[in-house]
Amino acid sequence: MNALFAWALREIGFEVTFVAAGVGARERPENAFNHLALLVALERPMLADVGFGNGFLTPLALAPGSAGDGRFTFRLERIESGWRFHNHATAADTYDFTETPRSIGAFAAKSAWLQRDPESPFVQNLVCHRFTDEGIVSLRGAVLTTLTPHEVTETIAQSAAELAEMLRARFALAPDDADALWERVAERHRAWVRHRVRGF
Repeated sequence: MNALFAWALREIGFEVTFVAAGVGARERPENAFNHLALLVALERPMLADVGFGNGFLTPLALAPGSAGDGRFTFRLERIESGWRFHNHATAADTYDFTETPRSIGAFAAKSAWLQRDPESPFVQNLVCHRFTDEGIVSLRGAVLTTLTPHEVTETIAQSAAELAEMLRARFALAPDDADALWERVAERHRAWVRHRVRGF
Protein backbone atom coordinates (compact mmCIF):
# COMPACT_ATOMS: atom_id res chain seq x y z
CA MET A 1 0.00 0.00 0.00
CA ASN A 2 2.78 2.44 0.83
CA ALA A 3 4.58 1.63 -2.43
CA LEU A 4 1.41 2.51 -4.35
CA PHE A 5 0.92 5.64 -2.26
CA ALA A 6 4.53 6.67 -2.96
CA TRP A 7 3.91 6.27 -6.71
CA ALA A 8 0.84 8.51 -6.47
CA LEU A 9 2.72 11.15 -4.49
CA ARG A 10 5.61 11.15 -6.98
CA GLU A 11 3.21 11.46 -9.89
CA ILE A 12 1.91 14.75 -8.48
CA GLY A 13 5.38 16.08 -7.75
CA PHE A 14 6.41 15.06 -4.24
CA GLU A 15 9.83 13.71 -3.37
CA VAL A 16 9.33 10.42 -1.49
CA THR A 17 11.87 8.13 0.18
CA PHE A 18 11.27 4.48 1.11
CA VAL A 19 12.55 3.72 4.62
CA ALA A 20 12.76 0.41 6.46
CA ALA A 21 10.64 0.03 9.57
CA GLY A 22 10.44 -2.86 11.99
CA VAL A 23 7.18 -3.52 13.84
CA GLY A 24 8.18 -5.06 17.15
CA ALA A 25 11.86 -4.79 16.24
CA ARG A 26 12.70 -3.57 19.74
CA GLU A 27 11.99 -7.07 21.08
CA ARG A 28 12.81 -9.03 17.90
CA PRO A 29 15.59 -7.58 15.70
CA GLU A 30 14.66 -10.04 12.93
CA ASN A 31 11.53 -7.95 12.41
CA ALA A 32 13.55 -5.23 10.67
CA PHE A 33 12.26 -4.60 7.15
CA ASN A 34 8.82 -6.04 7.99
CA HIS A 35 7.22 -2.68 7.24
CA LEU A 36 7.77 -0.07 4.52
CA ALA A 37 7.25 3.54 5.61
CA LEU A 38 7.59 6.79 3.66
CA LEU A 39 9.40 10.06 4.22
CA VAL A 40 7.98 12.91 2.15
CA ALA A 41 10.08 16.03 1.59
CA LEU A 42 8.16 19.20 2.44
CA GLU A 43 9.48 22.20 4.38
CA ARG A 44 10.70 19.47 6.71
CA PRO A 45 10.51 15.68 6.30
CA MET A 46 7.13 14.11 7.07
CA LEU A 47 6.43 10.49 7.99
CA ALA A 48 3.53 9.17 5.89
CA ASP A 49 2.05 5.69 6.24
CA VAL A 50 -1.14 4.25 4.79
CA GLY A 51 -0.09 0.65 5.37
CA PHE A 52 -0.04 0.48 9.16
CA GLY A 53 -3.50 -0.90 9.80
CA ASN A 54 -4.51 0.86 13.00
CA GLY A 55 -2.19 3.86 12.81
CA PHE A 56 -2.36 7.49 11.76
CA LEU A 57 -4.12 9.30 8.91
CA THR A 58 -2.31 12.66 8.91
CA PRO A 59 1.43 12.73 8.10
CA LEU A 60 3.67 13.34 11.12
CA ALA A 61 6.51 15.86 11.12
CA LEU A 62 9.81 14.03 11.59
CA ALA A 63 10.58 15.56 14.97
CA PRO A 64 10.42 14.28 18.55
CA GLY A 65 7.06 14.85 20.17
CA SER A 66 3.35 14.14 19.95
CA ALA A 67 0.80 14.95 17.26
CA GLY A 68 -2.83 14.06 16.56
CA ASP A 69 -4.87 13.24 13.47
CA GLY A 70 -8.20 14.47 14.82
CA ARG A 71 -8.93 11.12 16.45
CA PHE A 72 -5.86 9.83 18.29
CA THR A 73 -2.49 11.11 19.51
CA PHE A 74 0.79 9.59 18.29
CA ARG A 75 4.41 10.15 19.24
CA LEU A 76 7.80 10.09 17.54
CA GLU A 77 10.88 9.42 19.66
CA ARG A 78 14.54 9.77 18.75
CA ILE A 79 16.43 6.55 19.57
CA GLU A 80 20.03 5.48 19.09
CA SER A 81 19.33 3.62 15.84
CA GLY A 82 17.02 6.29 14.37
CA TRP A 83 13.36 6.80 15.25
CA ARG A 84 10.55 5.05 17.10
CA PHE A 85 6.90 5.57 16.19
CA HIS A 86 4.49 5.11 19.12
CA ASN A 87 0.93 4.31 18.14
CA HIS A 88 -2.10 5.73 19.95
CA ALA A 89 -2.83 4.67 23.53
CA THR A 90 -5.48 2.09 22.60
CA ALA A 91 -3.00 0.19 20.38
CA ALA A 92 0.37 -0.80 21.82
CA ASP A 93 2.10 -1.29 18.45
CA THR A 94 5.32 0.61 17.74
CA TYR A 95 7.85 0.50 14.97
CA ASP A 96 11.46 1.59 14.66
CA PHE A 97 12.84 3.11 11.47
CA THR A 98 15.83 4.98 10.10
CA GLU A 99 16.12 7.74 7.50
CA THR A 100 18.33 5.61 5.25
CA PRO A 101 16.84 5.51 1.72
CA ARG A 102 15.89 2.00 0.53
CA SER A 103 14.88 0.51 -2.79
CA ILE A 104 11.61 -1.38 -3.09
CA GLY A 105 13.63 -4.55 -3.70
CA ALA A 106 15.07 -4.34 -0.19
CA PHE A 107 11.64 -5.36 1.15
CA ALA A 108 11.01 -8.26 -1.24
CA ALA A 109 12.18 -11.15 0.93
CA LYS A 110 10.32 -10.04 4.06
CA SER A 111 7.21 -9.19 2.05
CA ALA A 112 7.17 -12.65 0.46
CA TRP A 113 7.56 -14.25 3.91
CA LEU A 114 4.72 -12.18 5.40
CA GLN A 115 2.39 -13.05 2.52
CA ARG A 116 3.10 -16.76 2.08
CA ASP A 117 5.02 -18.41 4.89
CA PRO A 118 2.91 -20.67 7.16
CA GLU A 119 4.55 -19.04 10.20
CA SER A 120 3.59 -15.51 9.13
CA PRO A 121 1.00 -13.87 11.43
CA PHE A 122 -0.83 -12.63 8.33
CA VAL A 123 -1.12 -16.19 7.01
CA GLN A 124 -2.15 -17.61 10.36
CA ASN A 125 -4.67 -14.92 11.35
CA LEU A 126 -7.65 -13.05 9.99
CA VAL A 127 -6.90 -9.32 10.31
CA CYS A 128 -9.05 -6.43 9.06
CA HIS A 129 -8.89 -2.72 9.89
CA ARG A 130 -11.16 0.10 8.83
CA PHE A 131 -10.82 3.77 9.69
CA THR A 132 -13.95 5.63 10.75
CA ASP A 133 -14.64 9.28 11.58
CA GLU A 134 -14.63 8.34 15.27
CA GLY A 135 -11.72 5.90 15.34
CA ILE A 136 -10.88 2.45 14.04
CA VAL A 137 -12.74 -0.85 13.71
CA SER A 138 -10.50 -3.93 13.82
CA LEU A 139 -11.18 -7.62 13.43
CA ARG A 140 -8.48 -9.99 14.65
CA GLY A 141 -9.59 -13.56 14.41
CA ALA A 142 -12.97 -13.79 16.11
CA VAL A 143 -12.61 -10.52 18.06
CA LEU A 144 -14.15 -7.33 16.68
CA THR A 145 -12.76 -4.24 18.41
CA THR A 146 -14.12 -0.72 18.06
CA LEU A 147 -11.62 1.96 19.09
CA THR A 148 -12.36 5.61 19.80
CA PRO A 149 -10.29 8.10 21.80
CA HIS A 150 -12.59 7.47 24.76
CA GLU A 151 -13.69 3.85 24.53
CA VAL A 152 -12.69 0.35 23.49
CA THR A 153 -15.42 -2.23 22.94
CA GLU A 154 -15.03 -5.88 21.97
CA THR A 155 -17.45 -8.37 20.44
CA ILE A 156 -16.51 -12.02 19.91
CA ALA A 157 -18.05 -13.94 17.02
CA GLN A 158 -19.61 -17.21 18.15
CA SER A 159 -20.37 -18.80 14.78
CA ALA A 160 -19.62 -18.72 11.06
CA ALA A 161 -22.77 -16.67 10.51
CA GLU A 162 -21.73 -14.05 13.08
CA LEU A 163 -18.22 -13.78 11.63
CA ALA A 164 -19.62 -13.43 8.10
CA GLU A 165 -21.98 -10.69 9.29
CA MET A 166 -19.12 -8.79 10.95
CA LEU A 167 -17.13 -8.93 7.71
CA ARG A 168 -20.12 -7.82 5.66
CA ALA A 169 -21.44 -5.07 7.92
CA ARG A 170 -18.17 -3.55 9.13
CA PHE A 171 -15.74 -4.18 6.24
CA ALA A 172 -17.96 -4.77 3.16
CA LEU A 173 -16.35 -8.20 2.69
CA ALA A 174 -18.02 -11.48 1.75
CA PRO A 175 -15.97 -14.67 2.30
CA ASP A 176 -16.37 -17.38 -0.37
CA ASP A 177 -16.66 -20.11 2.26
CA ALA A 178 -17.67 -18.73 5.64
CA ASP A 179 -17.78 -22.17 7.27
CA ALA A 180 -14.21 -23.05 6.26
CA LEU A 181 -12.98 -19.62 7.37
CA TRP A 182 -14.77 -19.99 10.70
CA GLU A 183 -13.12 -23.36 11.36
CA ARG A 184 -9.67 -21.79 11.07
CA VAL A 185 -10.59 -18.64 13.01
CA ALA A 186 -12.32 -20.58 15.81
CA GLU A 187 -9.35 -22.91 16.29
CA ARG A 188 -6.92 -19.99 16.46
CA HIS A 189 -9.23 -18.20 18.91
CA ARG A 190 -9.44 -21.25 21.18
CA ALA A 191 -5.63 -21.49 21.17
CA TRP A 192 -5.36 -17.78 22.00
CA VAL A 193 -7.79 -18.14 24.91
CA ARG A 194 -5.83 -21.13 26.27
CA HIS A 195 -2.63 -19.08 26.00
CA ARG A 196 -4.14 -16.18 27.98
CA VAL A 197 -5.59 -18.44 30.67
CA ARG A 198 -2.23 -20.11 31.24
CA GLY A 199 -0.58 -16.71 31.51
CA PHE A 200 2.35 -17.14 29.13
